[in-house]
This record gives sequence, C-alpha cells and structure tokens, in this order.
Amino acid sequence: MLDDAAPASLTLHLVWWTGGHAERNLSAISRCALERFRAFNRDATVWLWTDNPKLQFDGVTTKPLSKQELFQGSPLAGWSPLDGFLLPEDASLRERQNSSSMREQCFSDQNYANAFRLAVLYKHGGLYMDMDVITTAQFPMPSKNLTAAVTCETEEETEGGGVACSEYNNEVLYFAAEDPCLHSIMTNFRSLFDNCRWGNNGPDCITRVLTSSSWNSSCAHVHRFPQKSFAPVSYTVIESMTTQLPEALDETGAPHDADGTYAVHTYNKVCGDECHATFLRAYCPDMQPDDPELRARARSDRFHVGTRLEETIEEAAVELERSRLRLRPAHGRAKRKPPKNALVNDAMVLGMIT
Repeated sequence: MLDDAAPASLTLHLVWWTGGHAERNLSAISRCALERFRAFNRDATVWLWTDNPKLQFDGVTTKPLSKQELFQGSPLAGWSPLDGFLLPEDASLRERQNSSSMREQCFSDQNYANAFRLAVLYKHGGLYMDMDVITTAQFPMPSKNLTAAVTCETEEETEGGGVACSEYNNEVLYFAAEDPCLHSIMTNFRSLFDNCRWGNNGPDCITRVLTSSSWNSSCAHVHRFPQKSFAPVSYTVIESMTTQLPEALDETGAPHDADGTYAVHTYNKVCGDECHATFLRAYCPDMQPDDPELRARARSDRFHVGTRLEETIEEAAVELERSRLRLRPAHGRAKRKPPKNALVNDAMVLGMIT
C-alpha cells in the first residue's frame, strides 16, 4: 500500500517535440491533458520541454529541448536515431537526416520523444506523462514508499488465477534522477535500438527491462501500477471509438470503477478526429476540437442546446403566468380555493427546467 505522506512536491515533465516543425502547437487533447493535470494536482510544478519556445502557458515553465545537454552524462550520450539505419557509407549526415524516405518509413521523431522522456527524468527526476493522458484523480506520488514507478498496459490471467502484466508502457514514468532502473532502461534502449520498428524503443523497451531477469535486478524498487491506474480503456477499444465513450467510462469520462484510477490514456495515434472530439466533450467541454468540421458541429450543437434551453425557460414562464391567472379571483366574487393539484410553485417550475 502506498504511503500518502509526500516528502517533496511533484514535478511533472511534459515533452512536445515538433521534429523541426516549430509551428506545431499543442493539440486540443494535449491542452486538455495539461489543464486537467493542473486541476487535480495543484501543488505540482509543471515543466514543458519543447523545441518550440513560443509555447507558453500560465503556471507552466517552458524548457528548451537540447539533445546535447540532456543526453550528456547518461547512457544516451552521443545517441542519434541514425544509429538504427544501415545507409551507404558515402551518404552525408545531412542527406540522411533530410531523407524523405527515412521520415516516411521510420520513426525518428517518435524515437526522439522516447529518448527525451528518459533523459529528462535521468537528469532531473520526477514524473513524465504523455500529453494524451487525461487526469481523472490526484496522482499518488510522491510518497515515502513510492520512489519509482512504471505503468502496465496489458494484463493477462496467470495459471494460478491471478493477473500479471504482460506489457508495460512508457506513457507514465516516475523516477528519481540517476535511478539505476532508469539507467538500465536507457542502456537497453540504446543497445537494442531499431528506428524502424514501432514500439521497440518505447513500450517494448520498458517491457524488456521489467520482465527479463538479466535486466530487472536493478528494478526491484520500482512500483508497477496495474492497467486500470492509467490505461483503464484498451487502445484496441479506443481505436474503434467515434462519437460514444467506451462502456468502461461514465458520461464524464471517469471509469465506473474509479478506485485506483488516476488517468485515462486516450492513445492519440489511434484515436481519430471524432474520437478526440468525444473525449473533449467529456473532459474539457469548453475546448474546441482541432478538426474544423467538428469545431463547426460543436458550435452548432451548443447553439441548439442553448436555443432549446431558452425556449424551455420561455415556455415555463408562460405556463407560470397562466397558472397565476387561473388562480387569481374574479373582481367582486368570493375567493375560492383551487384544487390542490392546480397549485404551481415557482421553484418547482424552474427546477423542472434546470
């Protein structure tokens, strides 16, 4: 059981790597993730590491993403995604970096993001969270008994009837600076790096270290959060999601069984435009979707909802006035008590329409 006594304040590290496209701003779901984390973890410090210095948010410190500075003194010193390519010897570094086929077929930008999160934690320590993870409760770290943590993405039943994690993720990571397990993860990242195999240098790397006896001796102190803590909805479910929230979530986006759940990973890569808009309606209803067509639809929906509400209020006001007229005695006649079911209470009418 985790100890609630917090020895120090929490520092959240977010990474927004544009891959040279400095005009890329945070997506709506990323802004929502940032807003929700700060709402539930008000005492936390938030650092946004990015190669776009124009990104500025209240209460958030923007930090420059410098490969040389962050990788120096770590197992990733001198590392480059080009380590994963077998290219002609006469190809210049610039030619390989600018190769359109390399960017189309492989994942340099994603792997820089994979490397940056490890390097930031190794150098500074704290919490890393993907920018499509939506907070639903206050996080349990830091605490006296929780000094390092990873998250499970897929659980499977064991022969004894229990549950074991078969696949970990790098969506949420919590480590102290220069943590020995984190050092093992970074060493594995570099030694088995493959730039063209999706997931190899992210979730697969964490899984290799946490499940292999040759690696995990340095990770005995690491807490392993169950799947429901940060990934209560499988990415395979979100992949097919459109305008309806998954059955595991209520209308506010919180899991029906919320005990032990701190966030919902929305899996940006498999969640389409309608999927993102659905999550936004639940988690950040005041935010507009990124897709122009969905933005227009959202504005139209809000207009119609507002119009219907105004019409309902107007109809209720008219009915209220009619009721008062029916109850008003005629001039010169004795007052007559109306039937009990004819009495209308103003608060009741207004309560019916709120």
